[in-house]
Amino acid sequence: RATYIFLLQTQEFAQRVPITDAMVDRLLAAFVASETPACLDSQATAEPAAGG
Repeated sequence: RATYIFLLQTQEFAQRVPITDAMVDRLLAAFVASETPACLDSQATAEPAAGG
């Protein structure tokens, strides 16, 4: 999580947009969802992939 926050803070938008815990939680959830194995993903409702 700390590494993820660090990576976010190195992004250009981070200079204008404050990184909040809620934002990190949402982005981490999106990241985990994108890394979910297909066998598990097929059991969940299909959702659009989080675009960066």
